[in-house]
Amino acid sequence: MKKFGIALLAVLLALLPLAACGNTLDTMDVGAHRKFIGKCDSEYLCRDCIAKHLGWTRETLDAWILKFRRNGCLLFPPLTDGDGCL
Repeated sequence: MKKFGIALLAVLLALLPLAACGNTLDTMDVGAHRKFIGKCDSEYLCRDCIAKHLGWTRETLDAWILKFRRNGCLLFPPLTDGDGCL
């Protein structure tokens, strides 16, 4: 099931346009938007815009994302040895 969610996210990402601000979206941006803004949206914000929307710094948003990744949240890519945070 975990692999299916990641594969589906990758397919959706390939179909997505740029964020409203013009930044290129990646899986972390899409996952963060779905987690913090809305799961049913068809347009996505980048992480910088999400942090601004929430009144947070980018570092605060990244810290929350890391917490969710450590807990196995399927909206984000799984942690790997290269992340240095296992």
